Amino acid sequence: MNFGSEEVRPFLERLTSKLCILQSNDIDRLAREIVAVPVQRVGRWRLDVTYRQRHVPLEVRAAMEDVDAPDVYFFTAPELADQIQAEMRAFADERSVTAPRSVVEANFLWLLLVTGGQVTS
Repeated sequence: MNFGSEEVRPFLERLTSKLCILQSNDIDRLAREIVAVPVQRVGRWRLDVTYRQRHVPLEVRAAMEDVDAPDVYFFTAPELADQIQAEMRAFADERSVTAPRSVVEANFLWLLLVTGGQVTS
């Protein structure tokens, strides 16, 4: 999903308040490093998170297509991916300028393509 740089931290905080998957130091690091990704580059972070009492891999990718506008993608186990997608949709719906649904849906399709619909821990 495409974010303004100022929206990255609020989304990560929202995600953590709803799903309890990131530690505060992970939020700080991700928010800082995502907005620092150079234009036309992709940043990648791999974390081991706890979701429903299981350790699952979470990969975060940020593609900076334009200045201060990262496209952020989350790759993880299908159940957690569904929850992250729901939070992305809700966040987009609450923005003053709503992102097109196709932007959010494409991230889920990319998840399916990259993981084949399966992520193992």
